[in-house]
Amino acid sequence: MSQFAFKHEQTQQSQQNPQVETVQKRLKKRITLGEKCLMMIIVGIILVTALMMISNYATIYSQNSSLSDVNTSISNQQEVNAGLDLQVAELSDPERILHLAQENGMQLNEGNVQVVTGE
Repeated sequence: MSQFAFKHEQTQQSQQNPQVETVQKRLKKRITLGEKCLMMIIVGIILVTALMMISNYATIYSQNSSLSDVNTSISNQQEVNAGLDLQVAELSDPERILHLAQENGMQLNEGNVQVVTGE
């Protein structure tokens, strides 16, 4: 009976001291109105910054393309100017001018010739 008495005492003790289980309710973490406003402001700032960056990149791209067009135009005009300078040099040759004057019936008069220096 000693075993039975021992078991009976254990059951009585366990019945007398019922273990109280504490149940903790998990509270849902709610985002406060202030936090929501802060997040919206931050998202807005990020979006505005991204739009400004994209706008700047588009502007830079268009400026670069117009700059390359202007550079191409300048190089073409420089080639034309070089050709015209060569043509001016050929047409202002004194021998050519004298030859054209003689073809038109003019004669060279040394007294009327004045030498002009190119300063």
